[in-house]
Amino acid sequence: MLSYNTFPALKTNTAYLVGASAGVTAILVGIATKIPNYAMNFRFIGSIKLWYIAVGFIMLDIIQIPVSNTGGHLAHLGGALIGFILTSQTKKDNDLAHFFSNLFKAKKKNPLKTVYKKSKPHPNVKNSSAHQRKIDDILDKISKSGYETLTKEEKDFLFSVGKK
Repeated sequence: MLSYNTFPALKTNTAYLVGASAGVTAILVGIATKIPNYAMNFRFIGSIKLWYIAVGFIMLDIIQIPVSNTGGHLAHLGGALIGFILTSQTKKDNDLAHFFSNLFKAKKKNPLKTVYKKSKPHPNVKNSSAHQRKIDDILDKISKSGYETLTKEEKDFLFSVGKK
């Protein structure tokens, strides 16, 4: 859009800014900047490194500027430039990249505090290891032969422990 208002050769043409291809080009160049040696496998062609693909698309856009859709190809080149700049600035941990990334981030709320509470032994329980042993024995009995085999006292004991 800027090029149609700046360059005299393009001022006579009417053009529309449509589509997301410049954004897709920005993503392609950004990924190629971040991991340039990543190879993509294509059937019948083989594997091609990502930066070769990005350079190929950029070269096609440069070659096709005078042929047709000048605004579209210039938009692709602008997207490629933005993708390269933002990705390379992110590598350097520069403020420009943080500005753009923080622009769209939601504000973080304060995290919840985790409070741990020590459990106090029940006042009726005198010996906790004997108490725990009794619970373990009852649970072993349930796992071996089922809940129905418990006596009334064992069921009442489990019920009272479960309430605590």
